[in-house]
Amino acid sequence: MRVRTRRSAAWVPPFVLFAILFVSTFSSADEGGPLYGPADTIRVEADAPGNPVHLDRLPFFASVRDLRDSPGRLLTIADILEESAGVRVRRFGGIGAYAAASIRGSAPGQVEIYLDGIPLNSAQWGAVNLAELPVDNLVRAEIFRSGSPVALGASGIGGAVNLVTRPAGVPHTSLALTAGSYDTWKTHALRSGTAGGGDYLVSYRHLQTKGDFEFLYDRGTRVQNTADDTVLARTNNAFREHALLAKLRLPPLDGWTIELVDDWYFKDSGLPGHGNLIYEEASFDNRRHRTSFGAAPPGLFGKRLRTDLGAYHLYQRDRYSNPGREPTLHPSDLIHRSAATGGHVLFTAYLPPARQVLRARGDSRRETFEPEDGNPSVGKGFLRERRVSSLSLEDECLLLRDRLSFYGALRWTESKDNFHGVLPYGPPPEPLETAHRSGFRAATLGVRADLAPFLSLRASRARAGRLPTLFELFGTSGDVRPSPFLAPEEGTTWDGGFRLRAPEHGLIDGFLEVSVFRSERDSLIVFIQNSQQNFKAVNLEGANAEGLEVEWGIERGRLRMDGSFTTQDVRQHGAVPHWENKWVPYVSPRELFSRLSLRLGPVELRHEYNRLDPYFRDRANTEEDRAAARSIHNAGARVRFHRNRLLLDLDVQNIGDEKSADSFGYPMPGRTVYLTAAFEAGGGRR
Repeated sequence: MRVRTRRSAAWVPPFVLFAILFVSTFSSADEGGPLYGPADTIRVEADAPGNPVHLDRLPFFASVRDLRDSPGRLLTIADILEESAGVRVRRFGGIGAYAAASIRGSAPGQVEIYLDGIPLNSAQWGAVNLAELPVDNLVRAEIFRSGSPVALGASGIGGAVNLVTRPAGVPHTSLALTAGSYDTWKTHALRSGTAGGGDYLVSYRHLQTKGDFEFLYDRGTRVQNTADDTVLARTNNAFREHALLAKLRLPPLDGWTIELVDDWYFKDSGLPGHGNLIYEEASFDNRRHRTSFGAAPPGLFGKRLRTDLGAYHLYQRDRYSNPGREPTLHPSDLIHRSAATGGHVLFTAYLPPARQVLRARGDSRRETFEPEDGNPSVGKGFLRERRVSSLSLEDECLLLRDRLSFYGALRWTESKDNFHGVLPYGPPPEPLETAHRSGFRAATLGVRADLAPFLSLRASRARAGRLPTLFELFGTSGDVRPSPFLAPEEGTTWDGGFRLRAPEHGLIDGFLEVSVFRSERDSLIVFIQNSQQNFKAVNLEGANAEGLEVEWGIERGRLRMDGSFTTQDVRQHGAVPHWENKWVPYVSPRELFSRLSLRLGPVELRHEYNRLDPYFRDRANTEEDRAAARSIHNAGARVRFHRNRLLLDLDVQNIGDEKSADSFGYPMPGRTVYLTAAFEAGGGRR
């Protein structure tokens, strides 16, 4: 039996894209000026640190967070992403706790996360846990808030994030040691260079903490009764993790460039529960392995036609244990195993006479998920399997000496989900050998116009989709029932704005970017109560989001200021009157991040401020589940000496010791102090 779901009906017809191609091909071929050629292409995989993403080339809005200037400092990916406009990270505690990114009020599963261009979103759960991605090996984070280049692959309804690790080859040695509050310790060592005509990189990181910070325990009566509130120390919140990364770029072989990457991650942690449910013995551990292969043959026709090939394999094993059979938790142990194998081929053609860059990309991915329950009467669940294929076309047309550009992209995505085996109890989701097919078409159109050397205008429209997760489609053998007729979620985003750049050789160096956006998301999947004992996923809801985003960076002499501001209104709409026009949970109406840095010789002082307005945690927007406003001040000092090879960094987070909670009431740490000592030698220092 085959089950098919509808495909996207709201999309840009192919003739619009090819009309752009036709007009630009027959435009004036003798226009002078630089072409958007090989030296300027947007790179979304690991590249030299000095070759960042060229934001000025994009018609849609994106941010790049440069991480080369923060060696050894104990940061998380969540900290870095929240510096950008429009980005909100939902956290389940402090360092090491689950964290997922949301962009412009989207759900975390609607944001595509990449590591060196490799997609990390799983078919089973959708969202990516940012806490499992060590930050020390990164050189930059690329945040695309609406569309994203075809070279990256898929773009989600909520945008995309690409994390770029340090490249192999640049001679570099670094060692960093960090000690901090709550018995936190971190070690990171990295070595890269050349040997035997090839390039290599090896990195190791170890991080551990007790996580026993104090938090406000309100006994579940935060609004009704504050007299019983007390302050407790977090228990069962310790974790220990190890991460190992190795890269090898082989010596050139007949013009081919070949790189191999191997990445291991191990973590053991307690499961403390949220603020009002405290668990003492439950634990969680996971193991992840990523290996990838990238190759680029020599270009043809004077390097005007280029090909990039890539393949990868991901494996992850998560294990949950509840030895004390603590109430409200699953009573028996669980083991989840998932694996994904995929690859892509990307063709890029540079057409100087037509002032164009054309790209075509094909992707294929196979992913499996196998649950296992420690209860002998349940045992192993049926194997979930998904195969996804996609085809993407992109056209960039540059006119008027590169002062005007038009952009168009089309993406086709198809999936097939197969299921084998018998459920331990209850009816199977479908007869054996069921094939569930789904798919959608996505399109992006954009324009960029440089009105002056210091002023650039941009506008874009992006249509994207999200396939239902295997959990949403086929549920579990217990409290979540199957829903095999789910359609993909879809969304359309319009945005426009301007970017001001300080003139060269002026008194100041910097930029100001302002954008407005509107997003309409349809067929959103929500879980509704199907009976007294189980739930079911349905395409029931929609959401409309609109807002204003501002980013800035200003530097003059020893002083630098940077930050972002977002104001937004994100509301639900759909078939449930009780939710109509209510705020989407975890969306703050206003968010502000600002940083001020001052260099005094070898010493650098910094202050950071992060402000969130109150927001709701539930769909009904009840006052009992409304999070209070959050104002966090951080401060730090860094000193370099011995020819900049040695570094000491003092970082004080949450100076005011504010007691706050985030997702589902999980408490956040109070005042935290970290001291880092780092050594760097060789080229490519951050």
